[in-house]
Amino acid sequence: MTQSESWPYQEASRILERVGDPRREIILQTGFGPSGFPHIGTFGEVTRTTFIRRALADLGATSVRLLTFSDDMDGLRKVPLNFPSWLTEHLGRPLNEIPDPFGCCPSYSHHMNGKLKEMLDRFGFEYEFKSSAEEYKGGVFNEGLVRILEKVDVVRQIILPTLGEDKRDNWSPFLPICTQCRRLYTTRVTGTHPERATVSYVCDGQVQTVKGCGHSGEVSVKDGNVKVGWKADWALRWLVYGITYEMYGKDLIESSNLSGKIVRALGGNPPLGFFFELFLDETGAKISKSIGKGVTVETWLKYAPVESLALFMFRNPRRAKRLFLGVIPQQVDELLDEMETHYKTPSVDGQRSTYRFLNPTPPASNPFPMGLRYGMLSVLAGAIGTPDPKIVTEYVKRGLGWPEGDDRALGALISQSTEFYRDVLLPSRVSFTPAAPHERDVVARLESYLASPHAPDEIQKWIYDLGKEVGLEPKDVFRILYLVITGQEKGPRLGPFIALLGQERIRELLRHALDKASD
Repeated sequence: MTQSESWPYQEASRILERVGDPRREIILQTGFGPSGFPHIGTFGEVTRTTFIRRALADLGATSVRLLTFSDDMDGLRKVPLNFPSWLTEHLGRPLNEIPDPFGCCPSYSHHMNGKLKEMLDRFGFEYEFKSSAEEYKGGVFNEGLVRILEKVDVVRQIILPTLGEDKRDNWSPFLPICTQCRRLYTTRVTGTHPERATVSYVCDGQVQTVKGCGHSGEVSVKDGNVKVGWKADWALRWLVYGITYEMYGKDLIESSNLSGKIVRALGGNPPLGFFFELFLDETGAKISKSIGKGVTVETWLKYAPVESLALFMFRNPRRAKRLFLGVIPQQVDELLDEMETHYKTPSVDGQRSTYRFLNPTPPASNPFPMGLRYGMLSVLAGAIGTPDPKIVTEYVKRGLGWPEGDDRALGALISQSTEFYRDVLLPSRVSFTPAAPHERDVVARLESYLASPHAPDEIQKWIYDLGKEVGLEPKDVFRILYLVITGQEKGPRLGPFIALLGQERIRELLRHALDKASD
């Protein structure tokens, strides 16, 4: 990997070209909506931004900050799946003013913010946490809010063409918090008063089944009495913090463009941006966190090391990727490939290997034996006949060796792979009997061939050539053997896997299948 080939270096170069002097402060931002738990997309956004931060350091930037902003003054629009129904009475209220549904924190958003920090701290991210509620109430945004109020007509002209005609008359960048019912999605701005830095409002809107209280009044735009809606809020942060760079999902391209126009109207410069593609489920449909689809960070880490998830985020951020449990073996195998490349290739000053993007402080030597593959480990338990990590470990020691020194990483990976087999592969395992004559012939020929010792590559080539002898496509031969040996239609490279499991154990499995076929 060279600097020109790696997207984090390309983005870092863009940033340095913008700021001119690598000694100038560079501020990166990521956002979090605390209406629900932090999800894998949140992890991905912070991870990808951190890759750019590491590239910036490699290219000589000396002052780089990463702000992680929680919009915890946003209102609750709907009750999330599996949350208590009593939250309905708080619809439309700021998340920081709603009781914690889990009863352990000062508010709803405190709970979610805590989970966010817990996740980011767990993985060692360097970031500065920013709370919308604290920033609004602390006066950080006051000057920017007054500027929006002074330019309210200009801001409206930017946004109104993007709205339906039924929403244009009542649209305002400001969302006053009703002083009576404390809702902000039921209020409607009825007047703006730049000379007093206030807005007038009436609380006559509706959030789902919850109606406004009817109160009307006038409030200052300062010190947390109002917040601004999404696009204006994004622009406000860019303006006040002086954000240099921000990433966002492909679905927010229009929002980014509009926010940039608002920043310019307020006299500022929008940051450089980078959009990434969205994650898809197993069927190819966009993952929706609101209906609980997709893989969580916790689930991924149950089965694989965190670097494999980081690699998933590193690869091709502008390509839509399917995110489901079935991608884990491939991602771990790609991680193992990157680790082998890292430890075999001399380092180059000013550049980092892909693995050093994932782990900036890698161990001195590879903690995994050369040739190890997760695909092997995850089906090894099935071929052995038990998902016991201790037994799997013995096979790995015998077949691939064991690294010197700290073996915790390898032990953890074996435990994760056996969990993956038990939870994901075993329920889909089929009991295959080679009933057809050509199936029995393939199994019998391999059983006979393995009676004498062979190298893994020799076994792989022999199986491939077997197809020509029996009149089958190689893929069909491998499918038959995978089903007999692993109970799956495909799996790891079969020659090395047979060598790892041992030829005699494979012969036992093949003979057992033939015996079943003859019953």
